[in-house]
Amino acid sequence: MKVFIYTSKQNVPFNNLYDRFAPKKFFLSNKEKEVQNFNSNNGEQIKYLLPANIKDNNDGCIFFIPLDMKNTFLNLLKIIFKDANWLEKQTTEKPSNEQLGIIGGDQFSNFYSENTKIQSTIEYEVMRKEQQELVQLFDKISEHKNGIDAILVCNHDDMLFSSTPKQGSEYVDTDSFVVQIDHFIKMLQMTDKVNTHLKQINKAELLYEGGIVKIIHMPQYHKHTFLVFVGTQPDELKLMNYHINAHLDEIYALLDKLLKTA
Repeated sequence: MKVFIYTSKQNVPFNNLYDRFAPKKFFLSNKEKEVQNFNSNNGEQIKYLLPANIKDNNDGCIFFIPLDMKNTFLNLLKIIFKDANWLEKQTTEKPSNEQLGIIGGDQFSNFYSENTKIQSTIEYEVMRKEQQELVQLFDKISEHKNGIDAILVCNHDDMLFSSTPKQGSEYVDTDSFVVQIDHFIKMLQMTDKVNTHLKQINKAELLYEGGIVKIIHMPQYHKHTFLVFVGTQPDELKLMNYHINAHLDEIYALLDKLLKTA
């Protein structure tokens, strides 16, 4: 299965959530109503379209996803296919109408060739055994009512590993926290310059309106590698810290296998 993320200044020329424009090839609508409906339902409407075997990137199954649906679609893939990595690669290369089997000069053919731009592709990659164990551990920790709703490991502004996204009120947009880590790094760099007599900050607890973020700096792997715990309940900081401390050695043991040998 291959996934193309697209943008367009024009709306798609069909009224449904998606158009099956060729066998095993689906184009999802960029119309505002469809995008909102898709995102609010966590992409559940298209689960049945996903192939049972996603390990073949050349099986002919293709999805075109509007940029505003990308995060929801990625979360859906992570929830369904827990033993897979999904790699996003920036590209502007667009398959031709002929390559996709789009024949004729109808509205969709013209829309695709003239009004769409490809932003990136998403492809499947086999997850290492140690990474599967780490994700399973993250999911085991975050599935309980312990103040932890998401766990991720970031290297600068790149997310290396994360727990499977939750649904409903406990959902955490992990991508947004990856961006915030970049701001945290800049704060560390500024602190190092201003407070030269202090040792480097290795932990931080941030309270925000929607919950708690606990950041642990892990320079033993890389200068800017961080372990991040996110909770959606601001009053559960003590509970969060208790469970972090209970599992930290186990997490480090798996990260040693993944990051020290990478």
